[in-house]
Amino acid sequence: MKKTGLFLLTASLPFALAACGSDESGPSIESQPLSDDDSELEEAAWYDELGYTSFEMEVEYEYGEYDVSYDYNNGDPQAEISDSRGDEEREVEDEEALLELGQVLPDLDVTPQSNELQLMNESVNNFQLDDNYQEMQIDVEFDEAEAIQAEDSTQG
Repeated sequence: MKKTGLFLLTASLPFALAACGSDESGPSIESQPLSDDDSELEEAAWYDELGYTSFEMEVEYEYGEYDVSYDYNNGDPQAEISDSRGDEEREVEDEEALLELGQVLPDLDVTPQSNELQLMNESVNNFQLDDNYQEMQIDVEFDEAEAIQAEDSTQG
C-alpha cells in the first residue's frame, strides 16, 4: 500500500508543478518592471558619449588635495575620487565615482584643440573648485588624437 501511494505521489508531482507554472493570473518574468540596478546602468552610459578616454586631475591646496581619475578602459570604465580638503578624507571608487563624475565630465567642454588655460578653466568651473590652489595638473587622453596636458603652480 505504501509503495502504491508513493508511486501515485511521484507520478502526479510533475503535473501539479506544471499546473502551478501555467497560472495566467500571476505576473510572468517578462512583465516585471526593471529593477533600480538596471536603470542605474542605463543612466551611467554617459561615458560612451565622451570625446575623451581618460581624465586625470590632481589639485593641491594648502588645506588638502582633490584628485580625480577616470579611464574608459574599452567600455569598462573605472573611476576614483579622493578629496582631503574638508574635515574628513573622502575616497569614492567604482560605480559611486562613475555616478558622481557623470554629473561633471559630460559637461566638460574639452577637445584635442583645447589649450592649457581652457582645460584648467573648464575643470575649475565644472568641478566647482576653489581657484586658490597651489598646484594643478590635468591630463586628458583622446582615442584618435594626441593627449593634452595642463599644469599650473601658484602661490594661493
